[in-house]
Amino acid sequence: MGHRVAAAAAIILLAGGLGAGLAPPVQSNAGGAWDATERGCYCHGPLHSPAVGFSLEGLPGQYVPGANYTLYINITFTDVPITANRSQGGFFLQASAGRFFAAPGWEDFVQTRDNQSTQTRNGSMMRHWAVNWTAPEQAGLIVTFFAFANAVNGNRSESLGTDDWTYKTIRIGVGDKPEIIPPPPPQEGAALETAAFLAVAAVAGAFFLVSYWRIRKVAKKTLKWPEETKDPPSQGPSP
Repeated sequence: MGHRVAAAAAIILLAGGLGAGLAPPVQSNAGGAWDATERGCYCHGPLHSPAVGFSLEGLPGQYVPGANYTLYINITFTDVPITANRSQGGFFLQASAGRFFAAPGWEDFVQTRDNQSTQTRNGSMMRHWAVNWTAPEQAGLIVTFFAFANAVNGNRSESLGTDDWTYKTIRIGVGDKPEIIPPPPPQEGAALETAAFLAVAAVAGAFFLVSYWRIRKVAKKTLKWPEETKDPPSQGPSP
């Protein structure tokens, strides 16, 4: 009896591993992202790309307390072509102080949550956006903006190599002009590690697949699972 339970347990474990290894890629979220200062969006490739760039305009060097500023995010270059009637891109913006509001006329394309802003689903159908930022009431603060933008092909899949994203950090209150801090060059080692991980995952998935069917075959004989019956089971003699 023990070997039967072990065989059944092995099937369950392998089926779980197989399901995890063969799960479809995470779908991107055209409706924007929140609390994403690490990557801007976790639905795309793990590395930022030098093949896409964007600008963030409208920030002052020194803000006026409580004043409103209209910020413009615009993807300036990318190698990702636009596909008609599909998502084209997105952005994520977070400030260390102040609050965001949708700019007039942009309510259907931009959404805000206190000190964060991102595109709506309708806003993903473009590669430029406008949002209002209200400066903090306290004067003399150094305000840091974490800005991310991506260009996508609209296939709603992570599909490494087809969607590009990048980011920059901008500080105001440190001089007459905003201080722009670009991202570091992508690390080739990290890219190789990602490729190696995907290769190992593919091999592991194939191994689980073969192992699953072999153990299932053995367990089927050990547990004496019944084959499909051609006739329904007898209901006993008729009254």
